[in-house]
Amino acid sequence: MAARKFMVMALLLVSFCFGISPFAQIPTEIDSLERALRVAGDDTSRVNILNLLGSILRYNTSDTKGLTYEHQAIVLGKKAGFTKGVARAYRNLGYIYVNLGDLTTALAYFDTCITYSRNKGYRRGEAMGHNGIGWTYTDMGRSSEGISQYRQGLAIYAELGDSGAMQDVHIYMGNNFYVTGFYSDAMDQYMQCLRLAEKRGDADGMGDAYFGMALVLGAQQNQSEALGYYRKILDLCGTGDDLETGYVYNNMGTLYKEMGDYSEALHYLGESRRIKSLHGDEAGVASIQVNIGDVLFLYGRYREALDTLIAARKVHRKFNRWIEIAGVEVSIGKVMLEECLANQAGPDEESLQEARRALESGLTSALLVRDRSLISLSYLFLSRADSAKGNYREALQHMKLYITYRDSLFSEESRNRIQQIRLGYETEKRDREIALLEGEKILKEEQLALLHARNRLNTGIMIAAVAGVVLLLAVVFFIIRNRRKLNKAYNLVSRQKERITEVLTELEATNLKLETSNLKLADTNLKLADANQELEAFSYSVSHDLRAPVRRIEGLCEMLGEDYEKLLDDAGKDLLARITGSTVLMNTLIEDMLKLSRITRQLVTKAPCNISEMAKMICEDVRLNYPGKEVTCRIQDGIIVEADEHLMQIAMQNLIDNAFKYSSKVERPEVSLNGNMQDGKMVISVRDNGVGFEMSQAGKLFTPFQRLHSDEEFKGTGIGLATVKRIIVKHGGTISVESKPGKGTTFSYTLG
Repeated sequence: MAARKFMVMALLLVSFCFGISPFAQIPTEIDSLERALRVAGDDTSRVNILNLLGSILRYNTSDTKGLTYEHQAIVLGKKAGFTKGVARAYRNLGYIYVNLGDLTTALAYFDTCITYSRNKGYRRGEAMGHNGIGWTYTDMGRSSEGISQYRQGLAIYAELGDSGAMQDVHIYMGNNFYVTGFYSDAMDQYMQCLRLAEKRGDADGMGDAYFGMALVLGAQQNQSEALGYYRKILDLCGTGDDLETGYVYNNMGTLYKEMGDYSEALHYLGESRRIKSLHGDEAGVASIQVNIGDVLFLYGRYREALDTLIAARKVHRKFNRWIEIAGVEVSIGKVMLEECLANQAGPDEESLQEARRALESGLTSALLVRDRSLISLSYLFLSRADSAKGNYREALQHMKLYITYRDSLFSEESRNRIQQIRLGYETEKRDREIALLEGEKILKEEQLALLHARNRLNTGIMIAAVAGVVLLLAVVFFIIRNRRKLNKAYNLVSRQKERITEVLTELEATNLKLETSNLKLADTNLKLADANQELEAFSYSVSHDLRAPVRRIEGLCEMLGEDYEKLLDDAGKDLLARITGSTVLMNTLIEDMLKLSRITRQLVTKAPCNISEMAKMICEDVRLNYPGKEVTCRIQDGIIVEADEHLMQIAMQNLIDNAFKYSSKVERPEVSLNGNMQDGKMVISVRDNGVGFEMSQAGKLFTPFQRLHSDEEFKGTGIGLATVKRIIVKHGGTISVESKPGKGTTFSYTLG
């Protein structure tokens, strides 16, 4: 348990640099930063790079170049009036001295950071200084003073509205409470960090909170739940040879040790030691050695355990790590006592006395840093030592003290409070979700109001279109009565035809705008899909109402040609033919609009659908439209998907017909269908070796009435690919295209 507390101090130190989460990636390319420093164009840029270099190098206790960099940053920053950079330099110098074990000098630099920032009106710098002092006090065992400093820093960040920095301070406070055994207070702070991180979508902050929660659960003997949180961290932030992964591996090894799985414990501890050695983290390696020593002790390999622990204590003394020193001294005393008691010849008096001295030294250190967990452990083993010597009165007194401290750590009240904190968080999270649903309801009402406004606009457009049709009928009537006005009538018809096309285009543009609006709000209102269907039904109504008058014009033109053919000269007949051709084109456009509208409104009924067999039948049907052309069709067998068979028949008909059409002018036309799995989804591709097109024009491809080729080259209305896209989107899928002029085209799509 004591070894687990060493890791939280390492976690706390990593958390402070630049406000970076201990689960964020910290750059280590010192050479590239030094090159950037040499070519930096101004003092402000140089200060920023020097701050970053000092921050990175502070982890390497064998390299003090970070001190030089930060002193340079102070000189340049003051010269350039760069307050933020100077404050960061003072703050980073404090952390470098903390890492070197010179806590008095560290406190002096943190205090200078506060004073300098206050004089310059830089509130964030004051907060950074308070946090640094809070961490140093925690390392010195002055926990309550550390909490006071953290609260001052937290108040400043709250004043600035910096929720990211606030969540970091909650982590620091939670770590402080944790190392002193106030587990319910620690859990409360970690939960507050988790709330802020979830609200900000900050994965690194969530990783910090999970780390702290795992520590508390492990201390409460909930090892399996704690391991679950560590695995969440690895899933959330990834694995690698970074320091953060090393911390997680170390704590997982500690938990496996407590669960009795020593093999797994040594595996994870060994990985953690390897990672920390790569980063030159001498103190971190020593902390892991303490854990490894505990595992060797549990294996009964007392001498190896003792040598490992003594070497770790030497490193911690070098860096004045008082909390770690307390823990390792208790462990040394524990190992020496158990080795003495395991002696088959009976406990050796001198060895027993030496073990007792080590335990008393550990107890003194634990009392100094106020670590209730270590104090409890010291009293337990002192009781065993007294019993072995026959001092039963002292043994009983030490056992009572052990029970008192143990109960303060693992009381039912403490466990219940931790559970209440977790339940309170879940309740608050559920209340936020309910409030979000209420907001979505209000948003839906506003969206429906917008829809009604759009409908009124479309009604106006429909009236204008009907008026245009009436005018078109009047023009035809005048053509019948007066040949001399035929030319003028033709011009009027052409203009009205253009106007009707514009109306239809505007209507489609309105539909697309509404669809775009609905897509942007889809994540907050699932029922807006019904509004889209109503709008598509309205488009269908408009198209249907336009088709009847256009057909009437077509009929009148036919009657005019039959009844007055002898009265019309060649120019008149030509104009009449053009009118008839225009009405045919209008009919085709409206028919395609109706098909597009039907598809938009049609519900998707999914069932197993054999795309391969469907494509073969379509190819045989389409081949009849191209007599004299030997088109090679290569269809991959066994492409089966869950889809609406009727809609997919329409989509595949359009895609294959396009492939035949645009490859009909090459010497050896080929059409192929392939399917392959990518990222768990079936990707279906229809390819031809036809004329192709420039990809810069691909954006027009799925827009109604937009064509890349003229009618003289290839006949069409520009609706087919828009219909295909609607069908694919209705299935929850996507469609894309790749093409090169003269090399053919490939359409690829997936279904949801």
